[in-house]
Amino acid sequence: MSDKKEFTNVPDGKYQVKIEKCEVRDFKGKEQVSMQMRILGPTQSNRVLFKNYPARDRWAEEKMAWIGKELAILGASVKRFDSTSIVGKVAEVAVLNKPYLGKVYTNVYINSEVDVGAGLSPLDEVPF
Repeated sequence: MSDKKEFTNVPDGKYQVKIEKCEVRDFKGKEQVSMQMRILGPTQSNRVLFKNYPARDRWAEEKMAWIGKELAILGASVKRFDSTSIVGKVAEVAVLNKPYLGKVYTNVYINSEVDVGAGLSPLDEVPF
């Protein structure tokens, strides 16, 4: 008997998420940005999504810029940054599940930051 938990993939669609963790860490000798996000809605609330991408990738720099942080490339290393201004932000993401070699992989695409405004719930102005 296996103790491994089975999870179903989050269905394809657009979701609002809250960024719970964001860090640059080493993965197979290369630095990557790792994010953990919790879905706020409009469906699949409280499900967790993960996004990892190479820290030296231009895409990573552009995506980090919209949440108020730019990754500075310092020689062969990415400057370690303080993620406290990133954690807690609300973003719109798109989820797309793609089959590959008999498995289904979940791809998460960060579209934009959601400006919740003063006194508004993040879901009051769903941008999709």
